[in-house]
Amino acid sequence: MDEVTGILDDWIVDPLGRSVIWGCIRNDKAGRFRDGDYIHTSFISLDAIAFDSLKEGDIVYTRNNSYLLGTKSASF
Repeated sequence: MDEVTGILDDWIVDPLGRSVIWGCIRNDKAGRFRDGDYIHTSFISLDAIAFDSLKEGDIVYTRNNSYLLGTKSASF
């Protein structure tokens, strides 16, 4: 498994159609955020997977980081 730079829980794909994901981060390896901070990623590179098929356990990649997707938000 790839080393991830953080885990996103209660996540959603950006509702405005931008290629980012919003969620509560935990285990931020870079120490930028506290556990539970609500953040959005920078642009996600999706080579082989579509946003509508993302699920818990997937890893998404930005230019400099990778995030493990934890529990998906039930709100959307």
